[in-house]
Amino acid sequence: MKNIEENIKEIILKNAIEIVEKSGFEALTIRKLSEKTGKNLNAVNYYFGSKDKLELEIIKNFFDKVYGNFFIEDIKKYSMSEFLEIYMNMMIENRELFKKIFTILISGNVEMIKEISKYVNKKIKEAVKKIKDKKFESVNDKMVYFQEMAAIIYPILILEGVENMFGFDLRDENIRKSYINVLINKKGEKKK
Repeated sequence: MKNIEENIKEIILKNAIEIVEKSGFEALTIRKLSEKTGKNLNAVNYYFGSKDKLELEIIKNFFDKVYGNFFIEDIKKYSMSEFLEIYMNMMIENRELFKKIFTILISGNVEMIKEISKYVNKKIKEAVKKIKDKKFESVNDKMVYFQEMAAIIYPILILEGVENMFGFDLRDENIRKSYINVLINKKGEKKK
């Protein structure tokens, strides 16, 4: 059974995530969080150290969810297309929070970006080990991986724009599978 301290920390984190999902990181204040959780102002500092550290925990929690599916079956290896499908599904499922996190990633807050990058880099290294048809050794390998991930992330950020500009809806599972197939196999390219 979880102890009371773990429960309080989880309650604070859960409520902080709800505030951020609804209104963004700028709406997350210690006072608003205290009112929402019924915990005093000092509880956030006690459990997280500061508002910045709480924000970092929200972001880590997001990436734990997104990358967590790759470790459900320790033995299973994924093809790159399976990996991207799972990744894209999780990004769409958690899209509203990701959009808010993305604002921090482009904010210029160097310290926060360094902390996020360090954490996400660790998650990527763990996840890439689960991909059977992907190397992640050279800079070129990392660039190819980055291109594939960016080809997932950007359309999710502008989901409605993709639908309006290009006429397909990535919320549809079959469309997502087709999109990943085109991405991996470059089926849209003309052969020379």
